[in-house]
Amino acid sequence: MSACGTEPESNSESGPGYATNAPETGVAEEAPACTQVWEEGATLPDDYEGCEDESGAYAAAVWATCDDPAMEFTSYEDELFAKRGDTITGDPAAIKKLRADCQA
Repeated sequence: MSACGTEPESNSESGPGYATNAPETGVAEEAPACTQVWEEGATLPDDYEGCEDESGAYAAAVWATCDDPAMEFTSYEDELFAKRGDTITGDPAAIKKLRADCQA
């Protein structure tokens, strides 16, 4: 399990699939700390690709693959979720809505 985007790829037609963004050269060395990025109520950067976990390892973002790319979201430790450029949330109702919107 990775620290960012911890949900497994889905082969089910009932749920979204997931895709990992491979870091570009140099991105891993410049990645912000996950604890700095993933704060409830903060905004996930539009260009978010991953972060450096507590052990110093690069944790690539894993994005839910949705029919509408604007609905794609990622998570941190399966507790905090956000779309690109949107507010980070840990609210179960908001997370349920993200998943439902992705499947719509």
